[in-house]
Amino acid sequence: MPPPCTAFRIQLPIMPLTLSQLGLLAALVVGLPALSRRTAQETEASEALSFPVEEFVVAPKGPETGPRLKVRHTTLGLMDPEIPPESIMVSPDGRHLAYMSIESGTVKVYSDGVASEPFEGFRPESINYAPDGRTLTYMGVRGTKSYVVVGDAEYKYGRISTGGIRFSMDGSRYGFVGKRNANYYALIDGEEIGPYKLISKQPIKLSQNNEHYGFIATIDGKQVAVIDGKEGPSFDAIVAIRFSPGGEHCSYIGKRGAMWIPVMDGVALGSFDEIRQPRFDFSSSGTRSGLIVRKGRRYHVLLDGKLGKSYADCRNLSFSHDGSSVAYLASHADSKFPFLVLNGEELEGRFSKLTFSPSGGSTGVVRGGKGKQRALINGVEGPAYDVIEAPGVVFSATGTHHLYTVGKNGQTVVVVDGKESPPFDKLGKVVPEFLPGSENYIYSIEREDGETLVFNGKQSPTYARFSKPAFSRDSGRVICAAEKGEGRWVAYVDGKEYGPEGERIPGKGSPTYFTVRNPIFDPEGKHVAYFIYSTDNGPKCHVVRDGVVGPAFDDVLARTIQFSPDGKHLVYVAGSGEHRYIVVDGIEISSGYTGFLRTHGFTFEDSNRVHIIASRQARFVLVEIEIES
Repeated sequence: MPPPCTAFRIQLPIMPLTLSQLGLLAALVVGLPALSRRTAQETEASEALSFPVEEFVVAPKGPETGPRLKVRHTTLGLMDPEIPPESIMVSPDGRHLAYMSIESGTVKVYSDGVASEPFEGFRPESINYAPDGRTLTYMGVRGTKSYVVVGDAEYKYGRISTGGIRFSMDGSRYGFVGKRNANYYALIDGEEIGPYKLISKQPIKLSQNNEHYGFIATIDGKQVAVIDGKEGPSFDAIVAIRFSPGGEHCSYIGKRGAMWIPVMDGVALGSFDEIRQPRFDFSSSGTRSGLIVRKGRRYHVLLDGKLGKSYADCRNLSFSHDGSSVAYLASHADSKFPFLVLNGEELEGRFSKLTFSPSGGSTGVVRGGKGKQRALINGVEGPAYDVIEAPGVVFSATGTHHLYTVGKNGQTVVVVDGKESPPFDKLGKVVPEFLPGSENYIYSIEREDGETLVFNGKQSPTYARFSKPAFSRDSGRVICAAEKGEGRWVAYVDGKEYGPEGERIPGKGSPTYFTVRNPIFDPEGKHVAYFIYSTDNGPKCHVVRDGVVGPAFDDVLARTIQFSPDGKHLVYVAGSGEHRYIVVDGIEISSGYTGFLRTHGFTFEDSNRVHIIASRQARFVLVEIEIES
């Protein structure tokens, strides 16, 4: 294969670096020249540059057919060897760019080409965007002070907590902990809460509904939970604050002396000698809560704030997604094995591998030990098998269908809705599962000469190997790249093979590709596309769309292949020689591009507007494309 197109890497998690270490890092990154710091005059000159927005039109040439493309270039910053690639950060919406640069012995952060005030020290890993994609955050040092920048606001403290800046799910709220003189403060949405003698190193908690926050502070040698600015009762210690998934409830566990006190929504729920887990469990719906506790020598489940029946032991508390079912293992002093307590009913026997359906309406569990195990599904017991493999019973999205993998007479069998598959020796790399939101299921079988894919009970030919299968949005179609051996590849789509001559009969010797990669469906599941490497007319790379082979290139960045939301348009990045291209429906856009940010490809704003960040003429450029069909 030819080498991949030149591209730039986005920030990787690294440890905080000093200024001298940053200089060494920049010099060692492959492809960057040795570091030569800018002078103050050079910096001022570069910051004075203003690049106009460039617009042009690309249309099909000659007999070619295709859309008319309106292209717009907006400069997001200058490229130079002062930029450690690990500091480059792209906003979630793919429209903004930030990075740090070492200039005249200081560090500056550039946001869409606009420089910050200089810092003497910097934490490269702190450059980040809020989930809303608009607010840029970072941390730096000037003199003896630490600074936190959140959008247009700058905050100064003597020290910033290692927990860093925390955002709500929608990015509308933020918080961090800072120290000034001998006191600590929590800064929430720009407002200081404090002072406190100490604030826990645990990061500030923000609820998933974006409405609440909490942190643990120290007052007079005792810890208190501060929830939405209100201080709770004092404890010797407090275990981590946890909000319910919907944010309606706030829980934590306090300790006084040797006793543990669970707290829910500010109300203490009793005093206990032991807690089995360091925090409350919630159902995914957030409507149910539970905690296993010990009072004296007896264990209980504290369920929705009420203390349940006592047992000699109790463990493995779990909820269904909707909270309609709750289960745990318990035992009496004379129990040989733990028994299952399901919705308050004690089921005798030896149980393992409890599962719930995604909808929460169905329950599955394995009864018995190895040598004689049965699946108990909604109270109905199935036949005995040598072993039922982990994870046990797997349910479809609605819970109306189920499957599990068993060992039977030394072979493996997949049981779907009570019906056994033909036996085989070993599962392949695709574990049995139902596809998201679907009743369709898939798994693979390992063979002596390769691997077979099974989709809804239908087996594919045996391949030397195949890529991770991809599915249409409704999970009704399946596609993967499959190798028939000795470098001969086909695209496997819904049980059929496709090669250079289109649909082919498996095993009949029809032509194959040298490589197939990144097969995908459009969002509606009506169209397919994939990368191929062919040697038919010289070693070239193409993208095949619905069986039509696209233009030839030295390389195509396969992971950039993407359909528009309506499936009518296909985009990707390609290269030949020293040239780099954006390709839209087979039409090449060539404008002196030298690379593209690898880990953030195309972003569609709607079905006819798409953008990507490229490098061009020593600049980072936002390339916006409007497709006029």
